[in-house]
Amino acid sequence: MIDSLAEAARRGVRVVVLLPGAIDHNLVRQASRSELGRLLEAGVEIYEYPRCDAPCQNMVVDSRWATVGSTNLDRRSFALNEELNLVVYNETVAQRLERVFPR
Repeated sequence: MIDSLAEAARRGVRVVVLLPGAIDHNLVRQASRSELGRLLEAGVEIYEYPRCDAPCQNMVVDSRWATVGSTNLDRRSFALNEELNLVVYNETVAQRLERVFPR
């Protein structure tokens, strides 16, 4: 996922990542931030939302495709965790989510 996001940013795609500012365990915080340098070097914008503690991962692509759910973007979540996301191809929903996210 890191490689895909970095490659997109290098191609000129605006990639914005919003991370939770509050994480319960320092080890988890360090692990979740370990690849941010590579993303920043590729031109990915990274922000922290200080009051976020809800385990919700969202993504909007091209103002048309969106996903909202609990799946983390890592191998463990894809392979082992019982996570759930809603994926929609709908401009109205995607654009509404974009208005919620900071730019």
